[in-house]
Amino acid sequence: MARIRTIKPHFFRSYDVAALSYRARLTWIGLWTYVDDEGRGRDDARIIKGELWALEDDVTWQDIQGDLTELSRSAHVTRYSVDGRDYLAIPTWDEHQVISRPTASKFPAPTPMNIREAGPIAEDSRSTHGVLPAGKGTGNREREQGKGTGKQELSLNATAESFETAWSHWPKKVERKTALERFKTAANRNPNLEADVIRFGDAYTATTEKQFTPALGAWLSADRWNDELPQRRTNTQQLTRTEQNMTLAQQIRAEENAREQLEIQA
Repeated sequence: MARIRTIKPHFFRSYDVAALSYRARLTWIGLWTYVDDEGRGRDDARIIKGELWALEDDVTWQDIQGDLTELSRSAHVTRYSVDGRDYLAIPTWDEHQVISRPTASKFPAPTPMNIREAGPIAEDSRSTHGVLPAGKGTGNREREQGKGTGKQELSLNATAESFETAWSHWPKKVERKTALERFKTAANRNPNLEADVIRFGDAYTATTEKQFTPALGAWLSADRWNDELPQRRTNTQQLTRTEQNMTLAQQIRAEENAREQLEIQA
């Protein structure tokens, strides 16, 4: 049963969403109305085709299967199996929807032990940034070719393990859940992501105070592994206005503490 959901304006400016093919974006939004109040639902492309693309004769359930694979590999959807039944869940559900008086899910939750690996995506199944041609669905081309030529990418489990290693080197431990989801997405753009995060994390630890280190999730969203490594500021470099204010505040507190100690001794 379709549910009333909300969509935030920044959805259309999201780098993660922009990396998806056009049809996968629509399927992604449609899934918000398909899943229950805890972001879970049955993983059956035939049902999802009927729920979200009922009037599109040129979109097949095989096309939707391709969308689900793409969404799984980009960490927008988690696909898992329990007792021989397939389910899906939206891992960032709480970030997208605020449900008033939610109904408890009747579906089991995903765990590290029941998550299914996403299969490879056929090259033709990605209508990356173009509009689907009228009267043609990408699923037909996939069936004609038999298999795609898409590059094998990291599985969800492998990416999670890689994240744990990288996370241990990042000095600022905030917004871990967001950092993990963005790490999974960024891994599709950078095959050396773990090494780059470790390299920058160690550099931040050596050169930058923790309060000035960016959160890992924000760093990943901006592809900042392409930046120059941070370097320790020399004494001859001019402080920013914010740093000057912080230094002044620290000096004032030190002077106040010194006066209080003198008053106590007197």
